Amino acid sequence: MVEDRIYSCYTKRDPYTGREMRVARHSSGCTVTLLPRPGFVHSFAAVGIPYGSVHTRVVDSDGVEKYFPPGSAHFFEHMVFGEAGSEGSLFEQLSELGARANALTGYCDTVYYFVTIENVERCLELLLDAVTTVDLLPASVERERAVILSELGLDRDSSEQICFTNLMCAMWKNHPVGEHIIGSETSLAEITPATLADFADTFYTLPNFSIVLVGDHEAESIFPKIMANLDAIRSRDPRHRRNASFVSLPFPEPSEVAEKQVSETRDILIGQFLVGIKLPAPTLSDPFNARDLLSLRLSGRLFFDSILGDTAPLFTKLESAGLVNDSFGYTWICENSFATLIVGGESADPVAAAEAVKAELLAIGRDLATRLDSDDYERQRRIETGDFIRSLDSISATGMAATELALSGSDLFDYVLLYRNIDPAAAIRAMDFFGNEAYYCSSLVLAETRTH
Repeated sequence: MVEDRIYSCYTKRDPYTGREMRVARHSSGCTVTLLPRPGFVHSFAAVGIPYGSVHTRVVDSDGVEKYFPPGSAHFFEHMVFGEAGSEGSLFEQLSELGARANALTGYCDTVYYFVTIENVERCLELLLDAVTTVDLLPASVERERAVILSELGLDRDSSEQICFTNLMCAMWKNHPVGEHIIGSETSLAEITPATLADFADTFYTLPNFSIVLVGDHEAESIFPKIMANLDAIRSRDPRHRRNASFVSLPFPEPSEVAEKQVSETRDILIGQFLVGIKLPAPTLSDPFNARDLLSLRLSGRLFFDSILGDTAPLFTKLESAGLVNDSFGYTWICENSFATLIVGGESADPVAAAEAVKAELLAIGRDLATRLDSDDYERQRRIETGDFIRSLDSISATGMAATELALSGSDLFDYVLLYRNIDPAAAIRAMDFFGNEAYYCSSLVLAETRTH
């Protein structure tokens, strides 16, 4: 069989840093992004798949509706890395070649990556082979199920993780983001070798892959080798030759949170609290496009750093009242079908801390125009722009950011342009959800009262 080795390639240059990005597209649809770093010793490589924990109900490229139990994406990640063949597991093989490897399953994607100073091409070949050809023997599936159940048990021993998991479940009524990424005992029991084989056919096909490489490499040398490897994969497995795609089925999701507050009591020394604010958009029925998603991510980060940073008046006020300590912070989760701000940390009085944070955030949301100093916002924008540009000198930070952006339809240089062109007034308008109490939910983990 003669393979089509022709691929398209283009170069993009960032006008602010002068750095280049080389992007090639294999005839299967798989994209390969190279960020050259001449003189760097280490290399980073990743294979990303735009499939994560929220993709539980989808329509595949043949129009067939499919259901995958919560935790399937994370389970498959374990099968890729954990299954040991005659030459050892993928992790062991990469380690022997000098690479530090890992994988991450998120809400909307899964990323396999490694960092190394040698054997880059061989390591990438092994990684591609592993994610495109996974042995799903019943004994192997059962072995990984036991490992994942142990992981789930560890999460349930963590008050911080309990607080977060309960919050996400309470905020969403139907959206699968309310499920734990790992899944539950019930959903994990539903996952069989046949389940995993079906979603490998649905999601783990070359047209869905994004490959990112960062290091001292030349496109003219490395691209043909990667393309030849992709040709070989497509030649030996017909599923990589079809134009596989999928669409998430929409879940009817109300704008308001499902529950206002959840709490749990544990035998711990200090309590935990989280206040979550659910954005009414985007949704699975009306997802964001890549540009809008990136803009909201950056605008939110600048805004929240301004009002929730450790030098902001809110933290000072809460700390002086004895309600929070230096664990206080925020998480801004912004994906194409959901977004939420989560604020909190440890507290000796989680109930009072949650109420105080909620009251302060509502007050900010109802008076956005006067609460945010435009000079502070502009100063924060300049700081974050500089921090981001400096982060491009880190192989790992650059690689992970580039992979995440490639999977969402953007790239690193879009990031730099948006940072420089964000309109503070538009950013503030995008935060008007702050003022609606219907979008707020609190999760508390209380310390048991001890009697002596």
